[in-house]
Amino acid sequence: MVTWTWFEYFILVAILISSITLAIENPLNNPDSMLSQCLVIINMTMTFIFLLESLLKVVATGFLFNGKTSYLRNPWNVVDFFIVFVSISSILTSSDLSVFKAVRVLRLLRPLRLIQRNEGLKIAVQALFMAIPNILYVSVIAGLFFAIFGMTGVNMFKGKFFSCNGITDLHLLNSVDNKSDCINKGGVWMNADSHFDNIFSAATTLFEMSTTEGWVNVMNKGVDSRGIDQQPKENTNMWYSLYFVLFIIIGSFFILNLFVGVVISTFNLEKETLGKNYLLTATQKEWIDTRMSIVKMKPITRNGYKNNPCLRVQDSKYFELFIIC
Repeated sequence: MVTWTWFEYFILVAILISSITLAIENPLNNPDSMLSQCLVIINMTMTFIFLLESLLKVVATGFLFNGKTSYLRNPWNVVDFFIVFVSISSILTSSDLSVFKAVRVLRLLRPLRLIQRNEGLKIAVQALFMAIPNILYVSVIAGLFFAIFGMTGVNMFKGKFFSCNGITDLHLLNSVDNKSDCINKGGVWMNADSHFDNIFSAATTLFEMSTTEGWVNVMNKGVDSRGIDQQPKENTNMWYSLYFVLFIIIGSFFILNLFVGVVISTFNLEKETLGKNYLLTATQKEWIDTRMSIVKMKPITRNGYKNNPCLRVQDSKYFELFIIC
């Protein structure tokens, strides 16, 4: 039963239905409505199906002490068993205590059951975990650059991102020169959402900038800054923009792309290792790729080639050079 292909398909459909019900659930739904009652029934039915699947596998392979093929000797079955346990607990614990609510939230792990049923997904997830050490190394490098730019930013912009707010009269606002003027004229002296007043705020601001999200606004704040308790003026220190542009080049274009490159490289390497392709030499891999290309290749029919002047012109390398020019 547990190795039957149609049984696998049936479980996949059950996982899909369970995932859809989790997406439909809404805490604002009326618990007495038809929708809520149907979702409860579907949830209990799916949980019973998953429990029955686990019991069948335990009976077929043994629970733990029946050799390497035992149910819990497979890490993916451990995850599967945990999700089933959480699902049963969520049904049995109908209390409103926060602990039981947290247990019910863990039902969101149900879609992870799909990973167990696809060898490619298994390899992908395992390769991602194998890439964690290299990810940590790159994270350390990124942290050092963030610390350097963060401390530089604190020295340059500490306390300078404050500005006067709450004054609607533009002429009156333009006459504000410092914090005292702002307060005396009924304004509020406020700091910007992203600033460099301390190393932690600077690191947060730099991380936001590294995603290129709103970094121009932060740069404008720095360019307009005049000093502590001084009202910003447009384009006061244009050379400050070099700091932000340099960080975008290093922190975004270089560091983040290095991060992504290491992740992808390690991912592909580990995927080959887990997929047993690491035993092949480069020549063998090339030979396999060539054979696969030949298998996928289909003949190209080119009727009337000799009698088609337009086709001859199109295929001419001189014509291609002419179009490039």
